[in-house]
Amino acid sequence: MARHRMILMVATIGALILAGCGGGTGGSATGNRQSCRSSGSSGVCEGSYGTVKGNYAFRVEELDVDSGTPAWVSAEVAVESGALRVELVAPDGTVTGADIQAGQNVTVEGLAAVSAFGDLPVAFKVAEGETAGGISYTIRWELCR
Repeated sequence: MARHRMILMVATIGALILAGCGGGTGGSATGNRQSCRSSGSSGVCEGSYGTVKGNYAFRVEELDVDSGTPAWVSAEVAVESGALRVELVAPDGTVTGADIQAGQNVTVEGLAAVSAFGDLPVAFKVAEGETAGGISYTIRWELCR
């Protein structure tokens, strides 16, 4: 009986920890299709997501530059259902973004910073408890050296 209580207590604590990691800062995407091409210090990624929930970041990966390196980014995004916000964060912390409603498309342009993981994030933010669907994107980038 004591062993059963211990297992139940550990499972409950684990569930509470996982619940604290999700929600407002976490996010997920399903049905991702993408194609990326790069040449030197610039590139383009085109693709789509079936759905996005929460705060999710598309990442241009495997950039061979230092963390904080600025890049000029142009993100063209369209959404078929729901709503989302697209954001870029510059090296100085300035946020450039736009909201998109179902059936609309938008282009967000500005500086973004290469992360500590060597990638270039473009944030897709969906209101908590909501889902955006049918997202398509073209993200062009050029490193500022």
